[in-house]
Amino acid sequence: MDQIMQLGGVGIGGTILIGIVGAIVGNWLLALLGLGLGGLLGQLIVAVIGACVLIFVYRAVKGRA
Repeated sequence: MDQIMQLGGVGIGGTILIGIVGAIVGNWLLALLGLGLGGLLGQLIVAVIGACVLIFVYRAVKGRA
């Protein structure tokens, strides 16, 4: 994930946590749109997109503080 969007300072555990939560967020967002990607590759793509969205929101909130 760090190669796609630099998060900085969260370590391996934080990166794994962001990936897991990103997968949940990605699946939730696709469900809202009535879409879904099946299979391992589809879920991997959804997880990466969800993690990127999560990092974007994290940066936006952190930037305001």
